[in-house]
Amino acid sequence: MAPRIHGEIRPADLLERYHVTRHHVGFDSCVVLAAQYHSPSPGTLTPSILFPALAHLIHTHAALGVHLTGDQTHNPIFSRLPSIDLSLIVHFIEDEPEPQTLRRIAEDQLAKGFDTSSTVLPLWRLVVLKRCGTVVFAYHHGIGDGMSGVAFHRCLLEALNANHISDSDDTTIIHVPTNITLIPPVESLTPTSPSLKTVLGTLFSLYAPKSWTRGASSWTGNPVAFNGTLKVNVRFLEFSVSEIKRFKKMCRDHGATITSAFHELAVSVLAELVMGRQGSESARPRKGEEERRSKGYKWISTAIPISLRSFTRTSPDAMCVEVSTFHTYTPFRSSLPFRLSSPIPDFQIHEAPESLSNDNPTPKPPSQISPSPPSSNPSFATFWASATSLTSSIRSTRSKCREQVGLLKFLFGDFEGFFKGKMGKKREVGFVISNLGSFFPPSRLESPTRSFSPGDTQPGPSWEIRSIHFAQCDTIAGSAMKLNVVGDGEGGVCVGVTWGEGAIDDGLGEFVSGFREGFMRVLEEEGNN
Repeated sequence: MAPRIHGEIRPADLLERYHVTRHHVGFDSCVVLAAQYHSPSPGTLTPSILFPALAHLIHTHAALGVHLTGDQTHNPIFSRLPSIDLSLIVHFIEDEPEPQTLRRIAEDQLAKGFDTSSTVLPLWRLVVLKRCGTVVFAYHHGIGDGMSGVAFHRCLLEALNANHISDSDDTTIIHVPTNITLIPPVESLTPTSPSLKTVLGTLFSLYAPKSWTRGASSWTGNPVAFNGTLKVNVRFLEFSVSEIKRFKKMCRDHGATITSAFHELAVSVLAELVMGRQGSESARPRKGEEERRSKGYKWISTAIPISLRSFTRTSPDAMCVEVSTFHTYTPFRSSLPFRLSSPIPDFQIHEAPESLSNDNPTPKPPSQISPSPPSSNPSFATFWASATSLTSSIRSTRSKCREQVGLLKFLFGDFEGFFKGKMGKKREVGFVISNLGSFFPPSRLESPTRSFSPGDTQPGPSWEIRSIHFAQCDTIAGSAMKLNVVGDGEGGVCVGVTWGEGAIDDGLGEFVSGFREGFMRVLEEEGNN
């Protein structure tokens, strides 16, 4: 084996290489996790406060100190940077006192990839909104999955409260340590080899006549454009503590999760919009018109990312790529007993979130999951039955999702051809719903990493994270739409809805307001019980 070049850590594994190539061919840019930091003490997140904390993170997480070397198409390698100049990757701005500021910045970040040929820049960057204390963390999908963004903010919060100050706290040059390394490849931590059944099923979906597959009659948005761009539309929907508390109870009562309930709600809203059924009762399509509009759409193809950390035993505070996907075809119809009202403007941030559900209750074997009890309002029975069924399916097949990673070896190294082969073809997925769960802050108990002045008996005022927002790209050949769900640990939830330019018809921009309306109408059921 050829000797490693100085600084090389290891080659990208199958999953990392998938993301590296997707970025390299211009189909993806980054993942964005934005968090609002607040401290009761005066001051903002100035460089003198933030940079020492970032230095601690760089000294802790190897993924923050790497860049790519080697042939990014055939043999991408993660190599250690000697140092990082924070002034090149951290940008402070005087934010506007408007709720659309974060949306605009998220869209701007998602439209920009990384210079992976650089020998001085890492694969991440920050935008700091000084006035409101929001830190927007944008990072290459090859160094981190969605949970890695949450890990970054949790560790940054801990570092801020640990008061990491040094004699050189005004420097922007951070030396990257050589005694830390990346998390090992996921395939070395848990079995990922696909079964013969999985391989045969994949071959059938690829080579069988399209008319034999559900994909032929599934809605997946508009085909992959030859001249697609990374321009992403972002809308943030925020649900309060009280709203989510009630919704969580409804999910538990029906044996469902927030992920499955949001999935069913999204399917129902999209079905309404695609079939042109929104509007008042008087605007219903004439007999036969609805069938004509929905002709060919019997299903909607959807995907739900599944974290593999429970199998690899990787810490939730680690930065790595350990995620697979649960794919399903769902009947493309609305299970809600009402029509969407007339289109209203997209909802923006309407209140500070208070944050997420426990969307990962202690798993039960499928045989122990009670069937969804009859709703006191029978008209919602189909909605909850579908959400419950999806929950059961995910739980029963969760471990098999690892095989999706193993299937990547059957690309035989031609990742670039795999992505470019999608051009001009039907998308594989209509929407993806990614749920990162609740943001739980680090323990506030005194720890060895926290420093205090002599004579202190208790920590001073602590930094807190008030809200958190999640968005991602993969817009050109990925799903037509994404629902990016995350909570702030207090009980509220933020859903970042993203879709690529041209991926969906213009009229589907009403999805955001329709999703909010549908959510509130479902809550009314609980109020009527």
